[in-house]
Amino acid sequence: MGKWTARSVFWWLLVWLSRAGLLFLAFAVWGSLQQSRWLLAAEIIAILAVVFGLQRVARRQALGWIIDGNGERQKVTRWNRGHAIFTPTTRDQRIIEEAQLRDERRKKLLWMGVVGGGLSAFAWYAWPHIRTSDVLAMFFGLACLFGSFAVIGWFANFLNELLYLLGWQDMRGAKVLDRAPSRPGLDEVAQQMTHGAGRVANEAEALAILNQGA
Repeated sequence: MGKWTARSVFWWLLVWLSRAGLLFLAFAVWGSLQQSRWLLAAEIIAILAVVFGLQRVARRQALGWIIDGNGERQKVTRWNRGHAIFTPTTRDQRIIEEAQLRDERRKKLLWMGVVGGGLSAFAWYAWPHIRTSDVLAMFFGLACLFGSFAVIGWFANFLNELLYLLGWQDMRGAKVLDRAPSRPGLDEVAQQMTHGAGRVANEAEALAILNQGA
């Protein structure tokens, strides 16, 4: 593990508290099922799913980020004997990924919103009349089925878009907020003008230097 900081201690503590909570909730679900309290069991399962997601997010935050030997910011996926394990990426790659995923997500928001909203409106209109027509009832069922998928997909993309706008870094296509890494040697060359004032001696100057040496 890398150097411990107050931030990493906080997130790792949250990870293990969440995992302990998962065990407690699992026993609570089992107890509810034993007592045939189905609604309570379903509610606890929903809370368990939220806590499970929370511990995954907390773990990724606890793993943190590092700056590699090339000056690139990298997301750590795990630690091995104090060494960070990560998938090498560059700032330029992350900028391209950000633009691609942002555009794809906003297209999905548009089309899923149109489809989900249209099917939901149809289902709302058809609900009072489904007993009058078997065909209408069939279309109502299809609208509910496909409309549900579209609405759920829209909310998922909306949440990702909200996290993106807030600058959340632990997601694919996050805003690239870090500066471009400085390349070793470039600043030194610019400051010292190592080669800026240099020129190659012509033939006459070279011969003069040789004659002086003789």
